[in-house]
Amino acid sequence: MSAVMPHVFEPYAVGNHTVTVTHPASGEQVAVDVTVTSGAPDYFTLSGCEGTRPAGQWCDIEARLFDQFGNEL
Repeated sequence: MSAVMPHVFEPYAVGNHTVTVTHPASGEQVAVDVTVTSGAPDYFTLSGCEGTRPAGQWCDIEARLFDQFGNEL
């Protein structure tokens, strides 16, 4: 749920979620299972090497790809 709009489901986190709606007068509930999939690639990060490397010296580089909500793809 959103902190700004607490009664609105905003599916930012990838995975399975259950949304439960309660009628205010009767107290009856309906639960709906929702599966959120990742979005399109938005940005990437590179890590592994620090500083400057001399020519001919190897180091491992890790690339990580994320969607617009920070979910790793």
